[in-house]
Amino acid sequence: ILDTVNFNFFGNEYNTNRVAVLGLKGILGDIADGILGEDYFSGKVLEVNYQHKFMKIYDSVYADLTKGYSKIVCENVKNRLYVPLKLKVNDSLEIDGKFTLDLGSGGSVSLTSPVAKQFDLGQKIEQKIKYYTHYGGVGGKSSRYSFRSESLFIGDYELNDFVMDYSEDKKGALASTKHHGL
Repeated sequence: ILDTVNFNFFGNEYNTNRVAVLGLKGILGDIADGILGEDYFSGKVLEVNYQHKFMKIYDSVYADLTKGYSKIVCENVKNRLYVPLKLKVNDSLEIDGKFTLDLGSGGSVSLTSPVAKQFDLGQKIEQKIKYYTHYGGVGGKSSRYSFRSESLFIGDYELNDFVMDYSEDKKGALASTKHHGL
């Protein structure tokens, strides 16, 4: 739909310049009415604070607000933000690439099915659990394997021993070759 929608978000008025129609209720249940994307955040600073469980938008940021934070340079391609990550899956396998920043994704890191195939993850990861859902995202049905990764490097941070997954999807974001995952 190429039309404008006007709405208020935390006291800020916003006018969209395009609207995508997605069946979000079937994917996310009754808690979702829409998705705010790059157009909304363009020219602003988004603070994602996992420790205190909030997101906040700033028009600009001063040095005192960034104490304790590290800057992670993201790449913007056609209104998609990509974050550089390095994964140490196990002692013999490292994956380095760009990952789509998806604040709506329910997991930590999800590798695409092309990456899973390229690195032969089905054979190289011994301890894993398969799960399947009819509501895997905008692409619909999804099949994935969850496993423990040794470490993840993002900016100046290293996260150790965390659960992530790799996809077997045939369509949608986790079947794309444009990125390594979400």
